[in-house]
Amino acid sequence: MTLEKHLVDTMKEWQMKIGNLDSDMRLYYPKDSLCDYLRLEHDISNESLKEYIRKYLADKAGYLGEIAVSYERNRFCILVGETGCAYVEQSVPEPVFLVKFLKVLQAQNMDRIRMLFDEYAEQHGTTVCSEKEEDGCGTVLYFEDENADPYVYCIDQNEFGITYHRFAKSDFESDG
Repeated sequence: MTLEKHLVDTMKEWQMKIGNLDSDMRLYYPKDSLCDYLRLEHDISNESLKEYIRKYLADKAGYLGEIAVSYERNRFCILVGETGCAYVEQSVPEPVFLVKFLKVLQAQNMDRIRMLFDEYAEQHGTTVCSEKEEDGCGTVLYFEDENADPYVYCIDQNEFGITYHRFAKSDFESDG
């Protein structure tokens, strides 16, 4: 997965969940994840990585307008302005699986969520990979074929209901 794809996908997910806030968005990344997305050595200096990200996004994601990059220790912030947020909202289609997932999540029923994963996998000629209670992540679901949907969904059910976190597979594998 590229940084451009992850950035845009995350922005779109947030817009689908909370709507357009008519403001900028700040996305935070650990240095190791950025190095993986950009295929850079992990020993790159933070200042060099900051410059690389800025140039990379200007080249690959210029449609997002002006982007600011900052860091504190090994945690980076990518600030996308209103122009970029508006572009994502208006021009990037909603991912089909995510639309269905967010809709079925409203029912707060793990069986229905699992059924959605199974049906979507069958429609896309793949299988669902599942891990129960993985290191405090809840139920972990993802598709064997990343073309169906490239993300790992960690779904947790507790006294407050069902919540989820969505990770790029490389981030999940390095943290999980």
